[in-house]
Amino acid sequence: MRQASARGASLGTGYLGVGASVLAALQGVYGLGMFVSHAGAYPDIMPAAAAWAVYTLALVGVAVTIATRGEQMPDWLFGTFLFALAGVVAFDLIAIWSLHDVGRYATAATSAGFGLLVALTLRRSRELLAAAFTLGIVLVFAVLLTTKLTPANIPAQILLIAIAMMPVMVGLYVVRRFRRIVQLELDRVLVQSTVSAPRFAVGMLASEELARLDLAAEELLEARIPGGGI
Repeated sequence: MRQASARGASLGTGYLGVGASVLAALQGVYGLGMFVSHAGAYPDIMPAAAAWAVYTLALVGVAVTIATRGEQMPDWLFGTFLFALAGVVAFDLIAIWSLHDVGRYATAATSAGFGLLVALTLRRSRELLAAAFTLGIVLVFAVLLTTKLTPANIPAQILLIAIAMMPVMVGLYVVRRFRRIVQLELDRVLVQSTVSAPRFAVGMLASEELARLDLAAEELLEARIPGGGI
């Protein structure tokens, strides 16, 4: 049990975590391309560049730490990662604040939602949901404070908030369904092994039955051999 609990992911969910991390990396590459394409529009490109630098270092640092420490994310690592993502969002919003169109120019802040997928199978669902909703609320306030909403730019604002929040929600749903399916299959195998072939199996209390049979065999040999020796 100690060996099993030492790893943060179990029952194959570690593979889902790797897939989610790859998805976050791919979206980061796309967001970085969008940042480069909008580079000429920034009044000061340094805050946006700092946002992408912090985001890249955060993802790489978490990936290396998980690879070296095993599939687990302790509280200090998760807190540091969230703090780094908060810095990413702050730097990105500072860079685009004067452009008055968050939905169009936000890049690193959008990728922060995908960055939470790194902790998808290693942290509690309520923690990830709280982080995703906090990010969504921050972006909503940023849109309301900086962007003059018109029928032309409202879709971009809605898309920004959806992209920032939906990856965590969809990822948690997939992980929960996967764990439920695995648990159901394990229950079926256990019941089938104890019902369909009772003559060839000792049942769910296999270890206890084997220990009892071994003790009975030793007592029988000691009773038949004088002095208990051979």
